[in-house]
Amino acid sequence: MSVTFEMTTDVRRVDMESLAALYASVGFGTEENYRHPAMTLNRLFGAGVYGFFAFQGERLVGMARVLSDDVMCSWIAELCVHPDCQRRGIGGALLDRVNERFRDTALYADAFKGQEGFLRSRGIVPQSRLVTCGRAPMKSD
Repeated sequence: MSVTFEMTTDVRRVDMESLAALYASVGFGTEENYRHPAMTLNRLFGAGVYGFFAFQGERLVGMARVLSDDVMCSWIAELCVHPDCQRRGIGGALLDRVNERFRDTALYADAFKGQEGFLRSRGIVPQSRLVTCGRAPMKSD
């Protein structure tokens, strides 16, 4: 079954509830995690942060968020597609848009184990000398 979807970079089409639902659908926490008062679209997509969105009708079904200095490097912070719509070309279309927009910068992405082939198919290949390090957000008192 194919999915008809519309691609846009217009963050005004997105609301926090839809974004929270998409993140939760792919296991990036729960919708409640995105109800923090500081969690706003203006902050998530502020200066140097770019959004690429896929809609099926009015439903947000995919999203890529990229951090970039637009000079040397860009980093795909998130790329997610709702599980109901995966394996139907949405993730690839989002990544194609990211690749085109940031063609003049180095482009980096972290991948979950087993997803490297998807990135490789779009020219983003594993780098043997890079290691991802991270931590969860720290709660302030």
